[in-house]
Amino acid sequence: MRRTAFTLPSLLRTEYTAHVTHAHGYGPRGKSRWVREAIVMLFRDDPGLTQVGLGVDVIDKDAVEPIYLDESTEDLMKVGYRILRAQYPEWEGVQGDIIRAAVMYRLAHDTNDREVFRANVG
Repeated sequence: MRRTAFTLPSLLRTEYTAHVTHAHGYGPRGKSRWVREAIVMLFRDDPGLTQVGLGVDVIDKDAVEPIYLDESTEDLMKVGYRILRAQYPEWEGVQGDIIRAAVMYRLAHDTNDREVFRANVG
């Protein structure tokens, strides 16, 4: 596994950390697994990666989140680079944008988990 990091708004970091800890029981050490699953979910549901990069220019990415990516997730990230750079060759920060989009996508679309999250966090 390779350690990497991505930036995100501190409020999103708080929401995602609470969601992972309370809704899934993954705990703080399970956040990387949750993010890897979110990346797979994003690629499965949005193979063209149209959700990636939406609004990133207007958000304050003031928190850094370290995670570990396994080989299969690394392979997906390589596919993501090819897709996004084919459309926008000058795109910088592709990896962080894909990871951030996957986190936001999973938080928004994981309805059963969202209900559990609300019940546990308020």
